[in-house]
Formats: sequence, C-alpha cells, structure tokens
Amino acid sequence: MTQSETPLPLFKEQLENEGDTIAKDRDLEKRGHQLIWWYFKNIKNYSTEKINEIFCDDYGDLGIDAIDIDLDKCVHFYQFKNPEAIDKPFQGSDIDKVIKLD
Repeated sequence: MTQSETPLPLFKEQLENEGDTIAKDRDLEKRGHQLIWWYFKNIKNYSTEKINEIFCDDYGDLGIDAIDIDLDKCVHFYQFKNPEAIDKPFQGSDIDKVIKLD
C-alpha cells in the first residue's frame, strides 16, 4: 500500500478543507489557527465562547496555543502543529519552548 492509498492523506485533505471553511467563518489569518479551532470545535465540542476563552496563540506565549482548566481544576496546555506537507516534520525546538524553564 502506497502513502497515497492510506487514509492519512485523505484525512489531511479533509482537515485542510474544513480548516479553510473555519478560517473564512472566523476571519482567521494564521493557518495554524484553523487547526486549533477545528480541534476544539470537532473533538472537544467547545462553544465559540469557550474557544475564545482558552485560545492564547500569540507572540511571547512560549509556544502554547491554548490553556484550558477542566472541572477538576486540572490545567491542560495545548500546542498544535499542522505541517504544510504530510511528510514534513515540525521542529523539536517548538516543543522545547513549552517546557523551557527560565
């Protein structure tokens, strides 16, 4: 089975299409913000208000894209990566920013 026959490229294409729709609906300018909204809307089933509340992707955020505190007062830090090409890895330095202690 070749990579083009696996479900991953089809999922990536569908994700990109849905992300484009979200970007238009939400007037999102950064490509990475599409994945954040898609995840919280489709996987976590969060409301627009909740997503706006936890979304924090901006300069100086140490690579954190969202912070959510659940009902048990457990803090969840989110970092999303959506590479342009399915065969391109993301840089490990992006993860290092989150765990960096200064």
